[in-house]
Amino acid sequence: MTNRRKALALLFVGLLLVSLPVVVPAVVDVHPEPEYPGVVSADVVDPTDPDDQRTVIRSNGEGIVLDVSDLRNERESRPIPVDAPNETTETLRNATVRNVTTNDETVAGDLRRIDTEYEFYTGGDERRWYRLTVTETENGTAVFGRAVDGEDVTRHVIDERTVPASSLTAAERRTLDRVIDGGDGSYDGYRPDADDPLLDDVPALVERDGTVYWVRTTVHIDDFGPSPAQLVLLLAGGVGVVLLLASVAVAVTDLRADR
Repeated sequence: MTNRRKALALLFVGLLLVSLPVVVPAVVDVHPEPEYPGVVSADVVDPTDPDDQRTVIRSNGEGIVLDVSDLRNERESRPIPVDAPNETTETLRNATVRNVTTNDETVAGDLRRIDTEYEFYTGGDERRWYRLTVTETENGTAVFGRAVDGEDVTRHVIDERTVPASSLTAAERRTLDRVIDGGDGSYDGYRPDADDPLLDDVPALVERDGTVYWVRTTVHIDDFGPSPAQLVLLLAGGVGVVLLLASVAVAVTDLRADR
């Protein structure tokens, strides 16, 4: 093969390879399958374990357990509307150690509202929980926070918030099984596809075969960079550029030889 033919062959193949990263994606979808941006895991819940108690109550106790320190948040981010956040917070904290009576109708209204909406509250220490009692007396509104064992609070949250696996759709159960069984071993848990069901409500409490699991996202993953198919196309394009340069070099050499 003459140098001129070699140059033309290199030019043709180089142009073909350089065009692949542009032409192929226009015809075939080479983007990676969208995945859920994290690893989902499931841990068995032990209501007697203090760490599990704090985890379950903090993650799934919304609307059941009130953290009184949240009453001092900005109005729009408070868990429940209160009109006297500072006074009501202090009253609830004092009620954990003694009976408290208030004649402030604004505070009393807040306390009655909390008593209606919540079963338990904590004064900010996530190892102690209380059940609120609000009664009307001739001296004012009496308030008392009775200490409750963390196991009892946890079991109440579990009873209220646990979703039985039997109530899930077949597709949701498949996702749950993969999460509980740890997926394919690539992660400590399961990284589902973005459209896998059951993921909108994590963290969640789910019961399967008599065991309660806390299902939640344990690792958040940001996917950057090309897919394997895109990498191959980029590599082909790079090789094409090299071949184009080689064709130019061969052509220049051939021209010099003709002189």
